[in-house]
Amino acid sequence: MTIKTDENKAEKIDNKATVKRTVNAEYLNVRTAPGTGAALAEGSPIKKGTELEVFPKTGKRVNDRTWIKVRFNGSDDCWVAKEYLVKV
Repeated sequence: MTIKTDENKAEKIDNKATVKRTVNAEYLNVRTAPGTGAALAEGSPIKKGTELEVFPKTGKRVNDRTWIKVRFNGSDDCWVAKEYLVKV
């Protein structure tokens, strides 16, 4: 079920709360797990300005960087470094 809300607020999609964020780096690698040692997700890297759906309460600290789970290419199990995302 989808509940329409303000763009910067959480919305329910498939019973998972997400928020929209935009990539703020020239290119950003999307990974299959948190950390630079994880494999790249299919379709990675993505360009600056790409909008992603982020699961905000999923942050994991790996090697002094916070990684956050995102919805990407039909998967809810991809990760990016949080520092390269900005509010839409």
